[in-house]
Amino acid sequence: MMLLTCCGLGKMPFASGTWGSLGAALFATWVLNLGIGGGHLFIVLFLLAASSAVLFHLGVKASDEYMAETKTSDPGLIVIDEWVGQMLATLIFVIGVCISGTVSGTFNKAVFIEYHGVEKWLIGGLLQGGLFILFRYYDIAKPWHAGWADREVEGGMGVMLDDVFAGIYAGVTALVIAWLIALFV
Repeated sequence: MMLLTCCGLGKMPFASGTWGSLGAALFATWVLNLGIGGGHLFIVLFLLAASSAVLFHLGVKASDEYMAETKTSDPGLIVIDEWVGQMLATLIFVIGVCISGTVSGTFNKAVFIEYHGVEKWLIGGLLQGGLFILFRYYDIAKPWHAGWADREVEGGMGVMLDDVFAGIYAGVTALVIAWLIALFV
């Protein structure tokens, strides 16, 4: 139960999915800050990707078991799916920024490196805040494949898969916005 509710975030009295996403966003910010500060960003990104893959697999199995036991379909207290989706959005954005930064110094200057005197934690918070808002939008709106997965894929896979698609949409959208900003800076 602790896995499915992300240590109780899914048991919040309202908007449990939002709380699950927020927990993941704060966790990702903290872990990435450790990685960037210690000069081990790629190791941290690998560990976040691997743990997200493991959590996806465990989330599918645990969701299947819980829904069979309670005879429910995608109960609100399951927020491991939001956690995985939010982490995926963060990973896509940060990896895209790293790749773009090696290709274009202007992109790095505009989006990631030059803080112009603004504290690093504020920039990280703004980036994660934007990713959080984009992920919640796609998770609630469920466009394209996310809506398909939510309607058509049954069991734990359906619970997890719509949030994976929402995470992909959020990460790619944030990256496109960052590229557009970099064009005009």
